[in-house]
Amino acid sequence: MHLGRAGEEVRRKKEKEERERRRPACARCAVKFSDERWAEKEKAWNDDRLCADCRPAGVDRRAREAAEREQAAAEAEAAVEAKRAGVWWRRS
Repeated sequence: MHLGRAGEEVRRKKEKEERERRRPACARCAVKFSDERWAEKEKAWNDDRLCADCRPAGVDRRAREAAEREQAAAEAEAAVEAKRAGVWWRRS
């Protein structure tokens, strides 16, 4: 069955609307992904769900959080070592 030119245009418009409805958005700023970013997201199994503009901020945040975790672990280890080293001379 041939839809004709008008029917074909209606079908294309519906397909385009459906594609735009499915287009993912950034988890941080809610901006819809570009076609390039969407294709990149589809390839990656561990995508961060951030747009190209928010990605640097996400990378900075993750690096800062990792540094804070490392610092907290080092401080905890230092506290344990200090407690171990100081126990022998403390009075009861």
